[in-house]
Formats: sequence, structure tokens, C-alpha cells
Amino acid sequence: MKSFLLFLWFAGGATLLSAGEIAQQHEQLHARGRAGSARTLEQIEDRSHGITKIGLERSICYGQCQSYTVFIFSDGSLDWHGHANVKRMGHRTGRVNKEMFNDIAQFIYDSSFNHLAADYELPVTDQQSVYTLVVMNGETKTVRNYGKAGPTKLWAIEQLIEKMVVQATWE
Repeated sequence: MKSFLLFLWFAGGATLLSAGEIAQQHEQLHARGRAGSARTLEQIEDRSHGITKIGLERSICYGQCQSYTVFIFSDGSLDWHGHANVKRMGHRTGRVNKEMFNDIAQFIYDSSFNHLAADYELPVTDQQSVYTLVVMNGETKTVRNYGKAGPTKLWAIEQLIEKMVVQATWE
């Protein structure tokens, strides 16, 4: 029993020694064993979000805004159309990690994307419009975010979609 306790103490200490500054701060602020209500393994692996297609489109603006349309499918395929100020101009195809697609689709589902308004708009001119498209259970929903006026969860969804594109393997 003593050796087991010694092992646990050593393992915990080794974790702390290999941790970074934020992890050490966390350990100082919070005692082990008081975790929040974490998701179960079944919830993590649940793919019942029903999302089969995710799209993002950035319009042109007066300036150097990147303009493109991208569709990403649940099978991992990607369809890209670069319009202006992007590295990949024209039509391209690629592949994304299916697990990443499912994680982002689950975030979109958990964020209640279907309950977002259709339009968010600043009362100014010369801003970029970002359109987000989600096909969930056969139903298509689009949201326009003009001038970053939408809620932060919409911004987060846009960023996550772009992360998938950055990490894509291009054909």
C-alpha cells in the first residue's frame, strides 16, 4: 500500500513538473478531484448532431479582404472556390480530418446554430459579410454576419471552419 501511495504521489508530482505555468497555477488554485461536470465518453463519441455539410463564404470588401466559398462534407471532402486575395484562387478540392469535422459539427449543434438569427448587421458601410451554412438533418440554415455584428459563438464557428480549411490536405 505504501509503495502504491508513493507511486501516486510521484506520478502526480511528475505531471506537475512537466506542466507549464498555467497548469501549475491551476494546481495551486484547485484541488484534484473537484472536476466540473465533464462529458461522458459516450457524449464525446456521440455523432447524432445530424450535420452533413458546413459552408463558409467571405465576401469582397473595399480593401484586401479574403473572398472565398468553401463547403466541407461529413465524409471529409472539401470544395473550395477562391475569389480574391487568397492563396488558392479558383476551384480546388481537398480532404479534412473527419474527427475534426465531427467535433466542429457537435460544437455547432451545441451552440444552437439553428436558433441564430438569419442576419447580423452593423449600420456602417464597407464591411465584409461572412455567410455560414449548415445542413442538419436535411434542413439548410444560413446566417449572414456583416461587420462581425453576430454573437461570439458565431465568430467561434467561423474560426473553427477556417481552422479545418487551414489543416486540409489539398488534391
